[in-house]
Amino acid sequence: FGVDWEREEFVSGGDSGRIDTRGLFGEALFSPATGLDLAASLRYDDNSAFGGNLSGRLAAAVAINDATTLRAVAATGFRAPSLYELNNTFYGNPALQPETSAGFELGIERRFGSASFVKATGFYTEIDDLIQFVTLSFSPFTGQYQQIAGTSVSKGIEVSGQWALTGGFSLIGSYTYTD
Repeated sequence: FGVDWEREEFVSGGDSGRIDTRGLFGEALFSPATGLDLAASLRYDDNSAFGGNLSGRLAAAVAINDATTLRAVAATGFRAPSLYELNNTFYGNPALQPETSAGFELGIERRFGSASFVKATGFYTEIDDLIQFVTLSFSPFTGQYQQIAGTSVSKGIEVSGQWALTGGFSLIGSYTYTD
């Protein structure tokens, strides 16, 4: 558990702004049985420009056997627009509001000895009111930060692995597909 405080200031020529954010957070870790780990966390942020938001995360890891572990995560999120996104003379948009999100992951890890493994994780995230830089149609060098109304979805899979070679060397690889 803990508390934090952050002050963000932006000054660039005639552009400026300041936001204070106070946070309160906590996490509980629990292992009710051998091979089962559970985690729950909550965070409350109070942003001086956008008010308060509560977000959370639940996670579980289950050891199927000594070499294989299944993992699952469900979480919510909150992101206030940055001062640059709000206040920049050329690109900023003072009408932006925070994004909120919900995400889910399901993964498996298989270990081969102490230094080799393969992991695969599927993920799905929904973001409401996504903040995105939108290029203006008449010039690829101009644009503005815009709020994309509705729900944007990001989903995909991540695969990674490590194979221990001789002499302390390892072969490491990873791949992510995002739609």
